[in-house]
Amino acid sequence: MKDMDHSDIEADRRVREEAAAFLDEVFAEFVRARRKFPQPNPSVAALTEEVGELARAVLSRPLPEVRAEATQVAAMALRIAVEGDPTLDPFREAQAEGLLPSTSVLDRLV
Repeated sequence: MKDMDHSDIEADRRVREEAAAFLDEVFAEFVRARRKFPQPNPSVAALTEEVGELARAVLSRPLPEVRAEATQVAAMALRIAVEGDPTLDPFREAQAEGLLPSTSVLDRLV
């Protein structure tokens, strides 16, 4: 592995700063979405919709719009990771014996 030169170190610093700023935006969107659309919310359906909007933006929209869509995708993924999607719990229960409701994600965090 080669030693990192100054330009590599600077590039890594800039990437870390940009990633941190993006994650701050994601968390702000996560909080906003939770307030605007409280549970039960069809989070998997919303995530799927947002992924489609991101794909369209990547193909035909300016970069700030791509970032905004990417932020919404990440926020919805975060929401599913933290809250699950209780609208799908009946389907989960019908699919397999012993599948916990998605809302049990929060129970694990207590």
